[in-house]
Formats: sequence, C-alpha cells, structure tokens
Amino acid sequence: MVDQFLVAFLGGHRLCSFAQRSATGTRGCILMLWDDNAVGVSNIVTSEFCLSADIKIHANGISFKLTSVYGPTSSSRKNDFFAELIALKPPPSTKWLALGDFNQICRARDKNKRNVNSSRINRFRTALNSCELREIHMQNRRFTWSNERQNPTLCKLHALSSLLSDHCPLLLADDCGPRRPRIFRFENFWTSIPGFQEVVKRALQIDVGHCDPYQALLDVAQESRLLSAAEQDLRARLKGRVISLLVLERSRKKQCARISSLKEGDANTKFFHLRVNARRRKNHIL
Repeated sequence: MVDQFLVAFLGGHRLCSFAQRSATGTRGCILMLWDDNAVGVSNIVTSEFCLSADIKIHANGISFKLTSVYGPTSSSRKNDFFAELIALKPPPSTKWLALGDFNQICRARDKNKRNVNSSRINRFRTALNSCELREIHMQNRRFTWSNERQNPTLCKLHALSSLLSDHCPLLLADDCGPRRPRIFRFENFWTSIPGFQEVVKRALQIDVGHCDPYQALLDVAQESRLLSAAEQDLRARLKGRVISLLVLERSRKKQCARISSLKEGDANTKFFHLRVNARRRKNHIL
C-alpha cells in the first residue's frame, strides 16, 4: 500500500493528491498522482487491471477519462484484461486516454524479434477497435522497453532516457510541446572537485550530434543493431554512475535542508531544496 509519506517522496509538494491500485506481491501497482491546482479528479474507479478517473484541466476546461493500465503477463489472463478494457469504455463523445504497461503489442513491428503471438495480437487489436482507441505514436524512438540483455528484446509520445528502469518514461504534451527546461545554474562547489578543469575542457571539445538532452544514444542504437561488448559495458557503467550521482545529490540536499525526521532512502531532492530556500528566507536579515 502507498501512504502519504511515499507520495510526498515520489511527487513532491505539488503532486500531493493520489489514487492507487495496490500491488499483488511485487507487481501490478498503479499509482496516479496529480496537482489539485492544475486538474480536478473525480469518479475514481479501481478494477483488476486498471485505475480510472475523470479529469478536468482547470486552465482550459478540457475534460477526459484517464485509465492507467497494468496488463497481465500470463497468457491465460489476456482475454480477461481485454474484456475489462472494453467494459471501461466511456459514453460516446467522451475523450479517453488509456496508458500504462499493457504487457501486449498490437502489431508485430512493435517488437524487434519474430517470436510474436499473432492470435493474441489480433484479439488485442479487436479490443482496441471496440474501445475506439487509437495509438499515439512516438516521435523519437521505436520502442519503449528493453529487457536489458546483451541481445535485447525491445517493445514500443516522446520517449525520455531510461536511466534507471527497464521502461523509458513517456512524455505526453500538446502541440506546443513540452515546457522549456529550467535555467542552467552554475554551482560554486563544482570548481573544488578534482578534475573539474579537465572535464570542462573535454566537454567543450565534444561535437554534440543532437539537441535533445534526454536522448540516450545507446538506447537508440540498440533499436537497429546489437550493442558491442564495450557499449554494453559502457551502458551498464553509465547507469551505475547515474545512481551514484543521485545518491550524492540526495545526501547533499538532505544535509542542506537539515531534516532529521525522514527515513534513510528518501530521495525527494525537490522537497529538500524547498526546505533549504525556506530556511534561507527565515534566517535572512533585511
């Protein structure tokens, strides 16, 4: 079960409202977080494979039904999942967004290997047609999941980098696209880290081949070819490095915030940063 403390850890001070479908063992959990100032959420319904709610965006008045999915991995439960999805179809003229981990593909090309179950694909497509759902195609990647093996199986919106998970995060934005990233701010302590000058010099000499900071080139490369042993090793070490940097960032923010009541492992650095700013404002003498 997810409680308010875990929600604060995951969503920060803005995404403080939540609904959940509890996990069965270590799988199947669905968690929906939202900002009450941005959207209104009502009619929350939990079913065996889905978590649904009616959403209204305050800024423009747009309303739609949102269904978050965690499909079964067992072949024997696929038909039950498809039937549940059809039963959740909203009334006509109601917009519907269904997303999540379907554990199912709707066409053979959504997988980079040929061991596909055509019958199950056809049943899934029939269910999608009954629901009148259309796929939102990605702009920058072919697949959204990898089993992280040397010869990976890859499965398929705008995909961000899969730094820590076997799934990559998906960004859904309107025609205006995602918001601009936050302004870059230089940290004074960087200059005291050994090797800082050398790292900056090397970085300035690198020819950047793309402008998307989220794009992971090794993730994209494995969609069209097998990664070499050296590339596999580099990818694994990069993920390990990211985890190490996240641990350092968490420790630094937690120390600056001077919060002793949180358990070890809490990693909501945005919350720590807000506490640091609050302390700074409180201690400042005008």
